[in-house]
Amino acid sequence: MKFAVVGKNLSSNINTNFFNWMYKQLDWDKEITYESVEINENGLEDVLNSYDGVNITMPYKKIVEKYLKQKETGFPNVNCVKPGFEGLYGDNTEWVGFLMTLYNYNINFESLKFILFGDGCASKTIQRCLGNTAVVINRDRELLQKSIHDSKGQTVVINCTPLGTDDLIDKSPLIDSKISKEHILMDINYNPIQTRFLINGKENGNRIINGTDMFIYQALGSIGVWQTPRPLKYLVKNIEFDKMKLFIKELTNS
Repeated sequence: MKFAVVGKNLSSNINTNFFNWMYKQLDWDKEITYESVEINENGLEDVLNSYDGVNITMPYKKIVEKYLKQKETGFPNVNCVKPGFEGLYGDNTEWVGFLMTLYNYNINFESLKFILFGDGCASKTIQRCLGNTAVVINRDRELLQKSIHDSKGQTVVINCTPLGTDDLIDKSPLIDSKISKEHILMDINYNPIQTRFLINGKENGNRIINGTDMFIYQALGSIGVWQTPRPLKYLVKNIEFDKMKLFIKELTNS
């Protein structure tokens, strides 16, 4: 079986190493491969039909929908595709990653306020998970700073932008990290594990949550979509979650 991640600028994407590592841990690596495929949009449909399952990353999470026979999710974008008898089927596993992260960190989303910085595909999935009750701020760092300052009660502030990664590695959504210590800072990025946003938050005394758990559960969710839940349960049972997190830490040199 062949699987892949498809997108652009995948040099910092660790999907390939992580999936192949998981398959090797289970002695599945002789039967299953996972690759990175960088393409332009005009080659997208052919690639989707060439694999047993594909993870979709930017900039194709919305574009991919026009090639689908069926969208098997109520969420606004697709990040996981598989072939079916009648054509391609699209699904979303980002919601699994987000909600499992909240569960792992004992965050009750019904009792806390949320502020999201960024309004892209992943942010829209998170908004839906939160019942569209979150405050969403797109690109305006001054407005973000004011909204955090004005927020009454404990608030989870989530960075849903690329700030803190790649060429923006020294950037943070916050202009001033001196905010109330009761707020929780979360970043959906996982490479690096601690972005400038989280480093500053930790120095300020805030509780911080990186994107590692969300990434792992998205990956596990993809296996559940492609290979049915049975291999997924087997995988979770036989590879410790902390071992997965440690491997990602090694991959990102964090």
